[in-house]
Amino acid sequence: MGAGILAVQAAVLILLVIFLRRRGFHTVPFQDFLFAGGKVPHTVLTLTSFANWMWTTSILGATEAGITYGLLGCVSYAVGASFGFAMTLGLLRYGRRHYGRPFFLSDLARDRLSRSSEYFFLGIGVLMAAYTMVQQLVGVANVFSMLWNCSYKFFSVLLVLGAALFVLLTGMRGVLLHDLIGCFTILLTLAALLFLMIFGGEAHLFQEGLGMALTDFRTSTRGGALSSFLAGLCFYMLVMIILGVSETLLDPVFALRVNLMEDADQAVSSVRMGCIWIWTPVVVITSCVLCCVWRARMGGDLPEGLSTNLMVEVLFSGVNSFALRSLFSCLMLAIAFTTVTNSLMGVFALMSLRGHSLVTGEEGTPESHRRFGSLFLLMFALFCGLIVLSLDNISLFRINIVCGIFFAAPCGILLFFRGIPIRAGRFPILAAIVGVVVGVLVWMRVEDSQYSLLFGAMASFLIPAILIGFSQPLRLEHD
Repeated sequence: MGAGILAVQAAVLILLVIFLRRRGFHTVPFQDFLFAGGKVPHTVLTLTSFANWMWTTSILGATEAGITYGLLGCVSYAVGASFGFAMTLGLLRYGRRHYGRPFFLSDLARDRLSRSSEYFFLGIGVLMAAYTMVQQLVGVANVFSMLWNCSYKFFSVLLVLGAALFVLLTGMRGVLLHDLIGCFTILLTLAALLFLMIFGGEAHLFQEGLGMALTDFRTSTRGGALSSFLAGLCFYMLVMIILGVSETLLDPVFALRVNLMEDADQAVSSVRMGCIWIWTPVVVITSCVLCCVWRARMGGDLPEGLSTNLMVEVLFSGVNSFALRSLFSCLMLAIAFTTVTNSLMGVFALMSLRGHSLVTGEEGTPESHRRFGSLFLLMFALFCGLIVLSLDNISLFRINIVCGIFFAAPCGILLFFRGIPIRAGRFPILAAIVGVVVGVLVWMRVEDSQYSLLFGAMASFLIPAILIGFSQPLRLEHD
């Protein structure tokens, strides 16, 4: 069945390529190819943004948070990430208004920090896209490996190379069309999956797990346990806010999306509708149901070394329902492939429009920009595929947290100095490195794992901005 699902996905991609190339969209001007004409309708941008922001981590990572912290852990995961995304949208709106189209984060770094910072944030954007892709590929490859005995290595490499070729052949129009199909696939499979879990043959597991989760909640909120329980949830939500803003601000695909409409406010409003107001309740409901089923199957025990493989095995491998396993596999593939194609599209646009001139030192022609971006994209896809091969049987939640500490440092610099030009030279780069080092040391030194990740992320987020603020003369700019 796993091979059949993958074959259907391949057929959809081939049909989209044939459709778009027959209509001649591969011959349009390069900027039109990258931005789908720059006049994407509000509804299309909303639905495709939801599909883009729905990661495998959104489902599996939020479920893992619920397993670790209780049902409110699922809520903290989604609400915290949404608060972080709202901060990103504020900065992206600011960038579109002040720099026009096309706007990327490296433009803000060059103008507000230094020329060398432009190179630094260009590289950070590429690394963030790689991190995003690796997360999705690890998640979906583990699912197909566990449920259908598909080769983890073959599946992950095939997926990333297929996505890269699709992006190069169809551009942003192909990505948006695939996102629309992916959006409806995600919503329909989620609705069917949750219906079967709540009302189908496995409904007794959901009811039993829900009762256990509510009992644990009442126990955690009695007497003196309430304060520590709420503190843990608040700390975890702060971690997710930092992760949410880091993952969305630094990934070039979200800057690319606010360039897809002529009006900056309408573009930001469309992305907000899809990525916050639709995404948040979907993630909360789905992860809570999966968390309840886990509790019933495991009897409330939290095993050591919780990983994505173990979670999928407990939730679905022992399930006799062919429909449940098939639906979950379709869901994970739709989620992973939409996110991977969007990340690749973001890297393609960033390196074609900004990376070419920075690397070659020449302005170049649209055709030279396209060749440079295409070559870089293929090398980037291969690089990500090789990384995925080494990450079998690992926790997506743990990848999320550790990488969050790394990416929080450059994110904090831009958030604090978005409206303040500073003469900093290479100092922002050094400050970011110091922030990451201190964040990792804090994470390793704090014994309580519940707080070590928070303190590590906070240190990485705040220290670079503090160092720059105290070491450089600041001059407010009146725009």
